[in-house]
Amino acid sequence: MPTSPPAPDEPGPASRPLRADALRNRKRILEAARAQIMERGSELSMDDIARSARVAVGTLYRHFPTKTDLVAATLDVYLIEVAEAMENVLAQPVSGKLAAAGFRDLWFGFLESTSDQFVFKEAAQQLGIDPHGSENQKRTTAALTALLVAGQESGQIRPGIVADDIYLLMSTMPAGRPAPERHRWAELVLPAIMRT
Repeated sequence: MPTSPPAPDEPGPASRPLRADALRNRKRILEAARAQIMERGSELSMDDIARSARVAVGTLYRHFPTKTDLVAATLDVYLIEVAEAMENVLAQPVSGKLAAAGFRDLWFGFLESTSDQFVFKEAAQQLGIDPHGSENQKRTTAALTALLVAGQESGQIRPGIVADDIYLLMSTMPAGRPAPERHRWAELVLPAIMRT
């Protein structure tokens, strides 16, 4: 039988800064949640996540009072990873041409994890989580926009391509198809973004 969340008067994560052990627990919980989301989608089990993270169920609920809170936090981690990947390309002290090459690498990197992305975002949507407008989504969009502008200034990326166009294309990725077919799709779509 699932354990109930802590009583409302118990201290929550926002009541004071997290200690080092609490930060480690939070990291383990998020890693366990991510793995289970990829396996079960929105049907993830809080009890199973606690066991996998090697924390008490009460500890899990103190960090994340609801399943929605947990999935939203895991989505935030994913968005930060995406933003950092693009920011790392932009941080290289080179011309826009390499920024465009970095975009190509990112494009195929997204493709490699497209199945995970599909499951993850579907789980978030089923729980009513909309990342649009969140600070981490804004950071991701800002990095993507800067990367596209750098590529356009070098003539490597077609003019007029904006972040929303990339999101639209990514939403059509054939996540459920075999890897060779996904790769072929990416090759077919890329000329619409980049000059060959």
